[in-house]
Amino acid sequence: MLGRHQLLIKVSKHLFVLLLANTISALQLSYAANCNLRAAVEKHQRLDNFLEQKFDHYWYGTKPTSGFRAQRLEAIVSNLPAETGVLFYAMSTEPDFIFPNSPILEATPPQFLCVWLLDRGRPVTEVEVTLDQDGALALLNLADDIRSSLTLDDPQNGWRGPDASKRVLATMRPPNHASARPPSAVLEEATQFLLPGGILQEILSRDYRRLIVVPSRNFGSIPYAALPVDRERQLVDLLSIVVMPTFLPSASYRTEPSATRSMVSLVVGDPQVVRGDKLVRRGPDNGFVRLDGAREEAKRVAELFGVRPLLGVEATQSAVVSAAQNSDFIYFATHGVANDTDPNDRSYLLLSDGALTARKIAKLKLSRRPVVVMSACQTALGKTFESGVIGLAKAWKYAGASTVVMTTWNVYDTATRDLMIEFMTLLKNGMPVDIALQRAMQVTKGKSKYSHPIYWAGFLVYGSPNM
Repeated sequence: MLGRHQLLIKVSKHLFVLLLANTISALQLSYAANCNLRAAVEKHQRLDNFLEQKFDHYWYGTKPTSGFRAQRLEAIVSNLPAETGVLFYAMSTEPDFIFPNSPILEATPPQFLCVWLLDRGRPVTEVEVTLDQDGALALLNLADDIRSSLTLDDPQNGWRGPDASKRVLATMRPPNHASARPPSAVLEEATQFLLPGGILQEILSRDYRRLIVVPSRNFGSIPYAALPVDRERQLVDLLSIVVMPTFLPSASYRTEPSATRSMVSLVVGDPQVVRGDKLVRRGPDNGFVRLDGAREEAKRVAELFGVRPLLGVEATQSAVVSAAQNSDFIYFATHGVANDTDPNDRSYLLLSDGALTARKIAKLKLSRRPVVVMSACQTALGKTFESGVIGLAKAWKYAGASTVVMTTWNVYDTATRDLMIEFMTLLKNGMPVDIALQRAMQVTKGKSKYSHPIYWAGFLVYGSPNM
């Protein structure tokens, strides 16, 4: 028989679940009919499950996995970590079911955007944003407009991408620099779309330590850290950001600080291309410059973690793939390329013998659920679907990585070196990945030469929060 104390605990848990369910149901009834949280949560999980299969079966022609079961909303909310809020987005154009032979994205502009703020201790906050045609186009192009507005010429720092003349790559439409708005205006617009109405006020009042974003479309490639919350502060000043591709069960949250684990690490830096392939030409005219900052960065990171880095000609695909299988921590300081039409076979990290593509990454079996850091250009970008983006970050997640650090644009070499060395030092000292990145951003932002968001806001944590 259960003891009295155990019985009270069991009854209390049951009452909490009932109260949570009633609260959510009541809130759904009290808001606009266009936003149905329970249905949107289940639909997002099914769409994300469908996307993951596209690494095994190319694009269309694959049905969702039979027997897939979405998590219930009550379980998701009750399992959230403490001091953590979840921002979840859904649009009116998300399909009710999937046609296996048709694209997931629909051509019809969305008529509304639903934004929810969830945590395990407070009622759900919901805001519906009604969109006219201009507003819908502005929302769909928001990530591209932010990248265009943050363009800043700084040739002394160097790019970790293939061509310094291309300021914005893998976008829905080419940038128009003549009509580009200042960063402050575009970031303010992003706040109005993504943190509308009572959402921002609730975030400011709840004293969160971190904010998890479960995105729609390409919202996961927006620099949330740079979004203004008032005249003096940005989100990075308040909390850390984690982009989570879908809702995770509590067992998926990494709970052991990195410094307490015996970590096997792989560090790759500044590969020198000595053998080309169909994506990368051999020789100095291949469009990729050598990255002095990345080489120094890799050496410093390797020293922190007590390993020998793979540098220059040693950074081959066979060496990387072999070491990655048994690594707890994988670090790349190299060139990155994203492709928005063929993200599996034309999105890649540069190595000394060519391209480590997203498809090759997805085929890895990473049983140790490593943390992967891509200190390279465009690693958060790719092909956009309703429930997210397929590209390099998704490939690492599919391969088994627990947490991926990715970039939303072409990052500068020397500024990135300083940011990442600070980030890795904090991580090695036991700080969770997302908190360590937040603190490193704050330090970099505080330096006058790197105060512009282009230098620090382009990095995002993707996957499971490192608690």
